[in-house]
Amino acid sequence: MAEDVRYTYEWVLDEDNPAANRDLYAAIEEIEIVDDYHIIFHLSEPYTFLINNMARIGIVPYDYHEEVGHEEFRQAPIGTGPYVHEEWADDDYHILTAFDNYWGGEPNFEVVDFRPIPEDSSRLLAFEAGEIDMYQGGVVPEELARLEADPDVVVDRTTGTGYDYLGMNLASEFNPEAMANLDLRLAITHAVNREAIVEHVQRGIGSAGKSQIIPEMPHFNPDIDYPEYDPDLAREYFAESGLEDLTLQIYVHEDPVNMEIAEIVAYELGQIGIEVEVNVEEWGAFLDRILGTNEYDLFILGWTGQVDPDRASYRQFHSQGTMNMVNFSNERVDELLERGRALDPNSQESIENYQEVQQILLEEHPKAFIAYQESVALIQPWFEGFRNHPYGANTWLQLVDDIVRVEQ
Repeated sequence: MAEDVRYTYEWVLDEDNPAANRDLYAAIEEIEIVDDYHIIFHLSEPYTFLINNMARIGIVPYDYHEEVGHEEFRQAPIGTGPYVHEEWADDDYHILTAFDNYWGGEPNFEVVDFRPIPEDSSRLLAFEAGEIDMYQGGVVPEELARLEADPDVVVDRTTGTGYDYLGMNLASEFNPEAMANLDLRLAITHAVNREAIVEHVQRGIGSAGKSQIIPEMPHFNPDIDYPEYDPDLAREYFAESGLEDLTLQIYVHEDPVNMEIAEIVAYELGQIGIEVEVNVEEWGAFLDRILGTNEYDLFILGWTGQVDPDRASYRQFHSQGTMNMVNFSNERVDELLERGRALDPNSQESIENYQEVQQILLEEHPKAFIAYQESVALIQPWFEGFRNHPYGANTWLQLVDDIVRVEQ
């Protein structure tokens, strides 16, 4: 109902509430209910990509949320989907059961059991033991060739919707003058061997990265190219920076692939005269550091679900962007990103607008784009109909009527 829609967005926009991604909806100034099934959003400024963000938000039932409060609602949610929340134990399992009165028809499975297994190798062991039926993402790269050759395993691969990168903090509290030095950032960028990382660390999962916009988007700039891996040129740029006896701090969370990439970056920079100390942190502590402090020089991270150029650019590279962990600031980029929200996303003008953003980022090097992501899923052979979704969050929507269990 329209009242539920308005309630949901007004709750998200209320700064007293613990809503994630509030900034994505900040252009909403007023919500007008026309009737039970029609609603009008009045915006404070043009934002042509807002509809993409709105598609990712779940609508909360007004009466129930008000009755039980937010914390209880989180533990026992009610929605409009094909499955009903049954039981949830933090960090252990989440069990859903079929909702027989679902508007789209009866779901294929009576019970869906989600099991969080954070460690990639443990997840693979559980899969091969038959304890889990399917999963997407976090496949152990060195096991991929073996799994693809195994007739008892279905491996499904598709182009992803994001990228992995080496971030360079231009406002580092450790080495502020050094990280603001473009020659140093050029040296770092030319010391990153993207192709080798994709081939040898990621075992061919993904492709070498060029920008924050994936090649499948019409806004991708095909005329740019990533700086080539060239240690001699990197060494020259470092000499031109005028910096000496430099020690940088790189931070990474407990992900085996990212940890290996961080070690490679540290080694390559050591070869050109830059000492790098690798710091591995638990995911929460890592996020607290890069979101709440400037106590880092470099970090390894990635983005996924970047399905439009605004989502892939504004928060990360606008000087006021809420996810600008590299503290990049460029007046022309700010102008282009603000202008992009008022353009028809399908126009040539919009394409050229974001292609210029990519060119400037290539010149300024706040990030070394390591790889475009690829989504890999493992499925037990007794299931048919699974389609690997480029954006992992949407994968399980197909449990309603696409995936079926077959007799063996």
